[in-house]
Amino acid sequence: MRNNSIFFTVAAGMLLFAGCEDLEQTDISQVHVQLNAPSNKLVTNLTTLTFWWDSISGAQSYNLQIVSKSFTQIEQVLLDTVVKKNKIRKNLNLGKYEWRVSAINGSNRAYSDTFSFAIDTAKSALNNRALLKSISEANF
Repeated sequence: MRNNSIFFTVAAGMLLFAGCEDLEQTDISQVHVQLNAPSNKLVTNLTTLTFWWDSISGAQSYNLQIVSKSFTQIEQVLLDTVVKKNKIRKNLNLGKYEWRVSAINGSNRAYSDTFSFAIDTAKSALNNRALLKSISEANF
């Protein structure tokens, strides 16, 4: 009988200790989230973009925000979502945008810079024509 009570006491202590470890969270508040794509000040003719940032050790999820125009002059909030992974694809219309990410771990957050980009098919087409022209002129 005494062996059973010792066993239960040890088992209860181990469960309590294991439960406490689950409650501990890594403080990520001093970490910076690095944005990778779309790059800052990008002008593209693509309307489907992959938003990608570096994973943060200890982060449980990420809050991705995309707005039209800018965060200081928001025309429309296009996306404000929490995701588990560090990549997401999004279809967008022509226009100017800004995006940012915060990593979340319980009550701790790590923030990224804010990146801007534009989807402009006319400007991208002109740049592509200029590039093709310079290549063809260089070959002749």
